[in-house]
Amino acid sequence: MSVGSIQRVLFRTLLRHVREVRATGRPLVLHREVEVNRWGRFRYGDTLNPVASRDVLRNMLPESMLALPLDWPKTVLVSAAELRDLVVALFRAPVPADALAAEEHLDHGFLGLRVLASLTGLHQTTSVSVTEGVRIITTSTFVEKDDRGNDVYAYRVLIENLNDYSIKLVGRHWIFQDGAGDTISVDKFAQGVVGQQPYLRPQQWFEYVSGVNLKCSPGQMQGSMLLTRDSGDDWEAVIPPLALLSQPDQGSMQ
Repeated sequence: MSVGSIQRVLFRTLLRHVREVRATGRPLVLHREVEVNRWGRFRYGDTLNPVASRDVLRNMLPESMLALPLDWPKTVLVSAAELRDLVVALFRAPVPADALAAEEHLDHGFLGLRVLASLTGLHQTTSVSVTEGVRIITTSTFVEKDDRGNDVYAYRVLIENLNDYSIKLVGRHWIFQDGAGDTISVDKFAQGVVGQQPYLRPQQWFEYVSGVNLKCSPGQMQGSMLLTRDSGDDWEAVIPPLALLSQPDQGSMQ
């Protein structure tokens, strides 16, 4: 198969992933897989700015690819239209005549496919919500079956304060549902998360990883966070349903 033929196959496959993102009606999140070994742990971070998306991409792609004159995403949320424009731009340039340059060109295409396939896989089990200037990105992943045959899931919650004032996370509420319709609930509003009630300054974020066991899959989770300002006013930030899948393309309960 010629380089041009391989390039066309790559292009069509990348566009198929873009269509999958468009069909959900949600932006693609540039993020890593859930780190299961961080279960029960948390971390803080500062500065939510355009550099953040570049840092995420730098962990996924080589500098030689990031050096290409493309309109790389400016935020960690990428629309299907922006994604398609990026794919088209990547393949717009003609295949280099030099053999080594042509090979690197194909390498970029294959790497882009691997990264996009990974991100669209995470997209199936990710929800994004913004309530009164607080963005919450929640992602789940299947871990294993335990010795009782239950499906073990880990989930990561990223809470970002996009406001120009500080906030505090007071409590959380979760509802988990398994494939049989049975539910597990965390009382509304149970105090804090992973033993913390994080205080977030403007543009600061807090992330933690926790988990749940379900009797059978597929399942889903949804919930909310109780947040407060320094003035004492509080509000509920809703977390929309996201799938708990023990295998890719298992289908969801939504």
